[in-house]
Amino acid sequence: SIDGVIRNVAPESSLREILDGIRLRMLQSKRVITHIRLDGEDLTRDLESTRAGKSVSEFALLEVKTSCPDELSLATLREIKPYLDSLEQHHLEAAEMMVKGMVPEAMRRLNDCFAAWENVINCLKNVSTISRVDLSTIEGGEKAAIARIEKLGTALRRFKEAFTLQDIVRVRDIAEYELRPLVKEWSGHVGNVMELLSKKIEVERN
Repeated sequence: SIDGVIRNVAPESSLREILDGIRLRMLQSKRVITHIRLDGEDLTRDLESTRAGKSVSEFALLEVKTSCPDELSLATLREIKPYLDSLEQHHLEAAEMMVKGMVPEAMRRLNDCFAAWENVINCLKNVSTISRVDLSTIEGGEKAAIARIEKLGTALRRFKEAFTLQDIVRVRDIAEYELRPLVKEWSGHVGNVMELLSKKIEVERN
């Protein structure tokens, strides 16, 4: 089934042939596959590689879930927006811990912040790939967007290096003076991308 709609297939076809056909159809219809289950089991890459050559007649049900790329991207950004907005508070809490001499606790909190920033970056990269977001249409244009990404990437690399060396002073300074000020900037950037996706979805629906 595809999105709950049962579809009959030739029993002599292999699972690979069916999956290739579905993926091609989704590509042509500009949809993305979000989930595949085979007989109630998630079809991972490893599982697919071991069963791809088998006839579909050996299986009872193949379930494929798809989504509009822009709707999927917008839903993803809606999930990370509050997550990103809370980062500033985490940075402030870590700074307070440093002042109080709670260095190990502060370092753990800052490490969590680093992981959160990486998640935000990876999420936006995926959104850009899936939805082909045109950065030139976002406030400041493409050059500003690229510069923003590079600035954050540089700060994260410097933070990771200092954290690996357990250079507490550098970790504190980078977190406080380089990363924390970027929270509002990136929150605004994510908001702009969400607005762009919302407009795209509205246009496509009409």
